[in-house]
Amino acid sequence: MIEATKRWLRVALGWCLVIAGIILIPLPGPGLPVIFGGLVVLSRDSAWARRMVERMKEYWRSKRERRIGCERKSSPSSP
Repeated sequence: MIEATKRWLRVALGWCLVIAGIILIPLPGPGLPVIFGGLVVLSRDSAWARRMVERMKEYWRSKRERRIGCERKSSPSSP
């Protein structure tokens, strides 16, 4: 009974964060990080949320690697 209640509270919190993040996207505020936080909370109980979190992590990793690669190319190399 307590475990089921905890699960429902986690799911409700996760969805509240996702919805708040969606609302914050056009408004001044941290919309995408709030959505990501909601998906992390939901990922404890949902396989689809876990997959979405992994896809987002991979996307940001590849963006960071591309940015670092571009910075290395544009910086003068020392002899």
